[in-house]
Amino acid sequence: MKVNLQDKRALKVATTALAGAVLAACGGGSSLPTNELPKGVSQVSATVYPATTVGKGDTAATQDLLTGGIGKTGLGGATPAYVDPANPTAAELRRNALYSNYRGILDYSANGGYGTLYGPNVTTAGVVTASEGLIPGREHVAVLDDGSGRKRTVIAVQVPDSF
Repeated sequence: MKVNLQDKRALKVATTALAGAVLAACGGGSSLPTNELPKGVSQVSATVYPATTVGKGDTAATQDLLTGGIGKTGLGGATPAYVDPANPTAAELRRNALYSNYRGILDYSANGGYGTLYGPNVTTAGVVTASEGLIPGREHVAVLDDGSGRKRTVIAVQVPDSF
């Protein structure tokens, strides 16, 4: 079989074009994931809630994501007090909102299963621990806008320090 010069040239051009296409597909763009907010989302705040031990929960530093710093015992106890009831802080309002939401949706009595069948101290496997169930992490609050500027929704994402 005899290959003429034009066939060799065509083969070289095709091979070069294929190699160029492969190299172009491999380079140029970053393969690393990006961390950009979706269109229409504007971040308002990012707050760290680092508490790992129970406290008053009256500051962000003494709160966690799950219980507002008061733990399983605090959620099952009396309503947390404000330092100055006429001027509550944002952290105190958050803590009491978490407390009220827990109390509004579950039976917090021991006979109802709180702390033995469910609660922040019960693992996903159903094991009751001595833990108060505090989960340190970060809370990101943002606003979702449909583009009109009139329909805005507040959204929040809680990211624990560990899973």
